[in-house]
Amino acid sequence: MPGAKLAQSPEEKDVYITEALITERNLTYPEDEDLSEKMFHTLAELQIVRLDREGITTIKNLESLQNLHSLYLQANKIQRIENLACIPSLRFLSLAGNRIRHVENLLNLPYLQFLDLSENLIETLKPDELPQSLLILNLTGNSCTKQKCYRFHTKDAFLSSLCSYCLAGRWC
Repeated sequence: MPGAKLAQSPEEKDVYITEALITERNLTYPEDEDLSEKMFHTLAELQIVRLDREGITTIKNLESLQNLHSLYLQANKIQRIENLACIPSLRFLSLAGNRIRHVENLLNLPYLQFLDLSENLIETLKPDELPQSLLILNLTGNSCTKQKCYRFHTKDAFLSSLCSYCLAGRWC
């Protein structure tokens, strides 16, 4: 992947988010401009970042995205939700179509309202890992949604109060 930092692991190469990848996918400049300082200021001003279908395995290096409110990371190879606390202004997060097994590390996102975790490997959901600001949670295609009456098995008032809690492709 152009702009992606590669590091060898036993199973497959790890692909990390880099400033170069963010710039390549989300910013365009005239070819004759000096990019070094402008890139730093522009990255800090980005509100929406799309990094879908890049083969990313690890979420990291997002510290320069101070004003980010929407992050698209669907159709990658991400296994863990991590390193998002540096962007507390995040309101929209799409992690659909990855390899995530556990919902974790989201409590430091006090403004998160939309979370798409569809088509992952989530077997159980721990409601105490979800921020109270969450309005829409999409779990379509995860094995946790195949449990009969999953919504009620959680016995959690917070989950029941979500405005749109999507299970197995049906809005409740």
